[in-house]
Amino acid sequence: MFDNLKQLFDLRHKAEEVKKELSHLNIESVRLDGQIKVKMTGELKIVDLEIVPSLLKEENRDLITSNLKDCINEAHQKIKSVMAEKMKGAMGGLNLPGF
Repeated sequence: MFDNLKQLFDLRHKAEEVKKELSHLNIESVRLDGQIKVKMTGELKIVDLEIVPSLLKEENRDLITSNLKDCINEAHQKIKSVMAEKMKGAMGGLNLPGF
């Protein structure tokens, strides 16, 4: 039982380390040949959003909206993948039933 508690403590410590690493991570997603860019942190916060001014016309509204959503979703997915890999590495040495 104490062995499991130690493993849980180790897991918590490693998860905190991964969270700290992710706070320094920045992922960029680009659409329309660089006309739309989104930069997101490992904490899933958008820190930068660029749209080329020439694209900002009423007739481009649907194009911008669609590509902006795709750009944000792609950045989010990239971060989730990095998180999964880091957690997989952090949990590699732990033998916790059910995890």
